[in-house]
Amino acid sequence: MLARAAFAIFFGVVCRVSAQEALTDALPATADAIAQPVPSSAWLDLRQTMSRNSKTQDAPAWVEALTLLPGELTEGGMASKSVFRIRVTQPGPDYQILFFRLFFDDKPNQQPELIAWDESGSHILRSGTLGAGMNLPSSDSVIIPMTGASAIDIEFARRILIG
Repeated sequence: MLARAAFAIFFGVVCRVSAQEALTDALPATADAIAQPVPSSAWLDLRQTMSRNSKTQDAPAWVEALTLLPGELTEGGMASKSVFRIRVTQPGPDYQILFFRLFFDDKPNQQPELIAWDESGSHILRSGTLGAGMNLPSSDSVIIPMTGASAIDIEFARRILIG
């Protein structure tokens, strides 16, 4: 037992002594690395029910407004798609894309769709239906080019029963 303990200590010391930092002229050291912009992130909670622990949200400067455009009722108690519209500006010259992650309840026939627009009303990006309709909490990610985006729409169907 003493031999095993001595071997373990010897092995640990040898591993620490033989460790070295490998740098070549092709790889700059971290101090010499080109300064990169610090990534920024935001969490926008679009749920319409507030929990007891919810706090007022602060949006980054590049989010101008957040609006809910309700869907209109159709025959049979179904609503057309409601839309969350997020008005955005260019976050800065160093940020060319936006990694957008949407968390949602993946209910059949109620999957969201993400659409990015420019100022002229042209589509920059249309995600298609997100999710698989598995009736589970889910998330999906979309990369949006921010060079001309002025609005991001999240369309979702809501079932409203009239009784």
